[in-house]
Amino acid sequence: MGLELLTDNEIIEELGKRLDLVRRSKQVQLAELVKKSGVNHDSLNRFFNGKGSISLKTFVRLVRGLGEADKLDKLFVLQNEFNPTQQKPAIPKKRIYAKNRKPGAFKWGDEK
Repeated sequence: MGLELLTDNEIIEELGKRLDLVRRSKQVQLAELVKKSGVNHDSLNRFFNGKGSISLKTFVRLVRGLGEADKLDKLFVLQNEFNPTQQKPAIPKKRIYAKNRKPGAFKWGDEK
């Protein structure tokens, strides 16, 4: 299922469902995940049922509690292109500047 067409809340709900599916497929009891992750039982239940959201830090704790932290590495994969002159992959610039704009007439802001 593609997430790009979902709202923020729908994405959070989908992540909760997916994480609960992983928990059940690994046959991890809810109480055991609470103990491993340190997340409140009620918060965990609400998140899995799509009734509430959790912080990113809590999400990482849950993923780690399920032993799936290595999968977070696949979230944002950069495709570094090889540059033969540098002999190493190109690294994106830290800052991105606005495109060159042609200077126009100065406006004070109260013109219509």
